This record gives sequence, C-alpha cells and structure tokens, in this order.
Amino acid sequence: MRATDMINSYKQYWRDLYERERDNTLLIWGWDPFEDWDKSLMEPALAPGDLQIGLSILYAKPDDELGERFIRRALSYVERLLREKKCEQLRGFPFNRAETYELKALCLGILENKIDEGSWHNAAEDYTAFLTDEGDHHPGLWHAFFLCAIRAELIRGNPAAALHLYERIPKRVPWLTAEGPMWRQLAESAARGESTPRQLASEIEAFFEEIRNPSFEPEDEMGVTRARPEVGAILWRYVRHPEKSPDWRAILRAIAK
Repeated sequence: MRATDMINSYKQYWRDLYERERDNTLLIWGWDPFEDWDKSLMEPALAPGDLQIGLSILYAKPDDELGERFIRRALSYVERLLREKKCEQLRGFPFNRAETYELKALCLGILENKIDEGSWHNAAEDYTAFLTDEGDHHPGLWHAFFLCAIRAELIRGNPAAALHLYERIPKRVPWLTAEGPMWRQLAESAARGESTPRQLASEIEAFFEEIRNPSFEPEDEMGVTRARPEVGAILWRYVRHPEKSPDWRAILRAIAK
C-alpha cells in the first residue's frame, strides 16, 4: 500500500482488523484474567493486552460496547494490583507499578473522560525512580521510560514537573529520538505560561500524524498502544485546545480517522 493510500484509510484499516480478529477477540474476552490470581506472576502484563484490543475496537467502531468492556476489564485488573500491592511483591518493582499507574490513568481517561492526576504523577515518579535507582539500563529502555514519565506530567497539566524530570536524567545517556527534546521545549514554554511556539506546534502535529499511523514502528522501545492517545492528549492540551482538559474520545477519533 502506498503511503498516500494509508493516510486516507486508517479507519478502514481498523475496521478490517476488527473483522479479521473478531473470533479471536471473542475467545480472549471469554477468558478470566482473575483465574488463579493468587498464583499469578504476570504483574500488569495482561492489562496492556486488554487495552490494546479495546482501543483497536474503538478505533474501528467508536461506540462499540465490547471495546469498552475490554478497557474496563483492564482497569479492574490494574486497580486490583494496586489495591493489593501486588507489584511490590514481584520482580521489576517499581517499574511494574509505574506501568500499572499509567494504565489506570489511561483507562480512566477513556472510560470516564477524566484526568487522574494522582495516577499520572505516580507513574512518572515510579518510572523515574526505577531508572535512577537501578543503575545502568539499555538505552532504548531508558529512553522509553523517561518519555513515559515526561508525557504523564504533561498530560496532567504540570509542565514544571515535567521540566524537573529533565534535571534527573543521567547525562551519560543520549536521547534516541527527537521526542525528548521536543517535550522539553514544550514544558519550558508552558511552564512560563506562554503559548506553544508555532514551529513547535507544527512539530507536535507532525509527530501525532506519524504515530497514529498503524504501520508506525518506533526506533526505541516505547509502547505505541499507550503512546498514541498520550501524544494526542498532549496535542489537545497544549496546541489544539490550550488550557482545556483532553477529550479522550475525541482523541481516539482523531487517531482513527
């Protein structure tokens, strides 16, 4: 498929995927993620799968109840992880809890059209703590986790906190893509109470167009499933609708159109 064809057919792509995977999707829905809960060592790993399936359904059919049910099940899973403090009992803490908070905040945004400021901030803090406390990491992993932390603070509307994260980044590890410096420039202007510069706004718009492409393959290890709506939320808050809280369903429609 030519690039120009793909640009004009994202909605059809998601609809075709929905029809092609419908039987498998129903099989997955019939499985109980809470079975053998006390023996499970899966941490939050099951929730991203439900979120990915739910989003792909909503991209195809914005009002589909099955898509919402998958996301609500992901939310129930991560809320139980947090309530029972299961992440703390498993390997990978506090990274696993960071991912859990991020998933909770994203699911609540999609289901209730709200900003769960506490969960976004807790995700940012846990991602940062994991990287600064655990020593050396693969550069792609390091890059992806710090981007998750920075996006979380920007989404909750605290550019000063996002800017502060840059002071905690180990200087020995370079940025792998332009996303890190782009968010820093955005955080600097927003923290000063200024409108997003026109050139920067164009760069954020272009990045959103790039990442919403179903064929997008990042150079680092960031989770594209979560990054798409998160970048859309930042675009909404700082470029398209300044000072307004993100409308998550409108963002999903913008991704899929």
